[in-house]
Amino acid sequence: MRTDLVPPSSNPADIYRELQRDVQGMDSHSAKIAAQKVMFTSLAIEWEQRGEISSTHRDEIIYLVTHASFDL
Repeated sequence: MRTDLVPPSSNPADIYRELQRDVQGMDSHSAKIAAQKVMFTSLAIEWEQRGEISSTHRDEIIYLVTHASFDL
């Protein structure tokens, strides 16, 4: 497959590299990290509404997303 035909926003390797760069650079204003936080929060709400996780688990996921830091 020719990777030069795939835009960076659709290329899993490019997405990973962008996230890796932003995390290593501790970029608290990263649009990619912000988008991932929104996605995880939305998924937690959706999973709880479908009964796949409890409201406690939903709240835990949202807390972890909201309070995430770059510290290990």
